[in-house]
Amino acid sequence: MKRRYLPALRGRLGTWAFYSCHMPAPEVVERITFAHDLFKSERLSDFIQRKLQEGRAKDIAAYLLRDDERFFNSLVVGVVGGDPSWHEISEVSGRVDIHLPSSESRSLGYLSFDGTEKMFALDGQHRLFGIAEALKRDRERIEEDTISLIFVAHKDTASGMRRSRHLFATLNKNAKPIGKGERIATDEADVMAIVTRAMIEESIHFRDQEIRFVQTDALPSGDKDHFTTIGNLYDVLTTIFSKIGNRRTTDLMSIRPSDGEIADLKEEASRFFQEARRHFPALDEYFSSNDGPAKIRKYRSAEGGHLLFRPVGLRMLADLVSYFVREEKFSLEQAFKRLSEMPTELGCEPYSGVIWLPAQSRMNPSKRPLARDLVLHVLRAEKTLQNLHERYAKQLGLSLKECQLPRPIL
Repeated sequence: MKRRYLPALRGRLGTWAFYSCHMPAPEVVERITFAHDLFKSERLSDFIQRKLQEGRAKDIAAYLLRDDERFFNSLVVGVVGGDPSWHEISEVSGRVDIHLPSSESRSLGYLSFDGTEKMFALDGQHRLFGIAEALKRDRERIEEDTISLIFVAHKDTASGMRRSRHLFATLNKNAKPIGKGERIATDEADVMAIVTRAMIEESIHFRDQEIRFVQTDALPSGDKDHFTTIGNLYDVLTTIFSKIGNRRTTDLMSIRPSDGEIADLKEEASRFFQEARRHFPALDEYFSSNDGPAKIRKYRSAEGGHLLFRPVGLRMLADLVSYFVREEKFSLEQAFKRLSEMPTELGCEPYSGVIWLPAQSRMNPSKRPLARDLVLHVLRAEKTLQNLHERYAKQLGLSLKECQLPRPIL
């Protein structure tokens, strides 16, 4: 087999020598496999590979096939066997009249393989399976793509196996996903992140100084200056686009639509808040005011205040609209008209003791599903609400005889 030469950079980190190269996508899939040999148990190896294939591979394939701005981090690849060789640039520099300092010349060169070696992914297994799946679906789409690779040497000995297994675990254990706040601030594929930024930067209902830029969905206790958090707005938009708009969340998070589609999504989000303002006067009073914090203080008090001036209330509103649109086939306007009848004071049923804890004067966001179902009960929704009485009694610390469900609106 003809020897394959790859342009490379050589480096060292700790005890590992590594080589940075790139390779066409089809060749990556042909040459590189899962790290079977690291695991003595064939069943364990098959289990890990199956989990990888069942995981993000299909989403990655969809990303590769749909996004023109696709990009990946490097795959880390172990090499064992064969005759891999390093050729410093100094070996050929004289032929092309390149003269480099000796320290740099030792880092530049070519990595060559004779074709009998084994290559396996130590990091980037999901990406590897995703590339393979994308090539199966539409080879022409990505066959010209080149994939960045970092090669490390693996020794087929007991100590070498332990060393490579440790690197495998370290790379996968320490690969932390980007935080929600960073994703909202920077992601150019995630539709909710794009529209969240646009709504704030373009003042589509919201003013940036009244949105708290924190990764959490909840506001700190006692905050009366911010209407909600950037994370909460992101979550509300997720419900608007996925549940009310009937789209796949994974697509919304990973596939950037066209500029025209983004404009349509911004309008869709704007319509949601327009309807909210039209059917809840307190919201319109806030959004129309030149002094937002004054309105926030008016509707957010130590006694609870208005449901929709709390992040969990906005999430509930989106959940409830979603229910009436999806389950009872209401239009967006009809859903909001129905919801305009729901109670909004946190100090009263069905919120007190559920999402509002009066003794501690604080919110209890974890009980949002129960509060949502209690509102559906109050609004006489068609949905059969399983064990609602029992759930409500348990939350209030009452027996079923002592606990009465809130009275439905006639």
